[in-house]
Amino acid sequence: MMKIKTIPILVCAILAANVAFADELHDKAMAATHDLQQSIEEMHVIQQEHGGEFGGHMARAEQLARQAEHERDAALKYYRERHPGWQ
Repeated sequence: MMKIKTIPILVCAILAANVAFADELHDKAMAATHDLQQSIEEMHVIQQEHGGEFGGHMARAEQLARQAEHERDAALKYYRERHPGWQ
């Protein structure tokens, strides 16, 4: 049988792991958003250098960037609602 002291320790460990997972997810989302934004900026430079050769590719890249930003915001909202006090 588990000792009474073990239960609070397990609860704390689970909470710490949950917060660590949320922090890791947040960091990955921020890094992905940054990488996407950097790629779009590079595409703008390429488009300026080569004119309209890319057709609708820039519009599609910008649409994907907006979608990624929306999904990142939704993930942050989800974790903030479920983890009060988290960033």
